[in-house]
Amino acid sequence: MDVVCVHDAARPLVSARTVRAVVEAAFTGGAATAASRPSDSVRADIAGGNSVALDRSTLWLVETPQAFRREILERGHLEAVSRGNAFTDDASLVEAIGHPIHIVESEGRNLKITLAADLMLAAELLRAS
Repeated sequence: MDVVCVHDAARPLVSARTVRAVVEAAFTGGAATAASRPSDSVRADIAGGNSVALDRSTLWLVETPQAFRREILERGHLEAVSRGNAFTDDASLVEAIGHPIHIVESEGRNLKITLAADLMLAAELLRAS
C-alpha cells in the first residue's frame, strides 16, 4: 500500500515527529492531516453583518503535511477535476469523496510563512533552536 505525503514549502518548520505521525495515520485510516487548535476566539459571519462565537474546542486549523493512501488521493483529484471543483487543500477534496480525515495535532510550531513578519518569526525560531 502506497501512501503519498503532501507538504507545502510555506511550512518549513514542521517537526519530523508530526510528519511521521501523519504518515502513520494515513497508513491506518487512509487519510490524515496535521492541524492545531486555534488559540484566538473565533467568530462566524451571519446575516446582516452580525457574527456568532464558535466553540474553538471543536475547531482545528488545517496544516500540512497531509498524507493519503495513493488510490484515495488519486480518486479525490479525479473527482474534483471531473466535477470542476476547486479545494484549498487535498484533505478537503478527499473528504468530498466521502473519506474521513484523521487529524494529527501538530507538535511544536508548524508556522505557515505567508507574510514578511512570518518569515522574520521563522528566522528567530531557527536562531533560537
